[in-house]
Amino acid sequence: MNKPKLMDDREKWTDGVLKSLEGIKRATPKNDLFDSIISEIPENRTISIMYLGWVAAAACLIILLNAYVLKLQIESVQDSTRDEENQISLLTDYTF
Repeated sequence: MNKPKLMDDREKWTDGVLKSLEGIKRATPKNDLFDSIISEIPENRTISIMYLGWVAAAACLIILLNAYVLKLQIESVQDSTRDEENQISLLTDYTF
């Protein structure tokens, strides 16, 4: 019996919230807001060659580091595969 009263209370609360939104107006910005935002953005923004050079060097360094780590990972997998093959051949030859 307690559930229907709870549902009625929720429905009343929901109806009250929805009715409070009636007649509300959509928010609108000031007319000159777009112009004031545009005026704060600098017109000519240049990137120095020195900065661009540092960015390119850092990108090259990261790429080379990734290639080196990938090479190490491949060698590690090949070494472990080779070790497993050697262990298997020892077991099949029965020579200790």
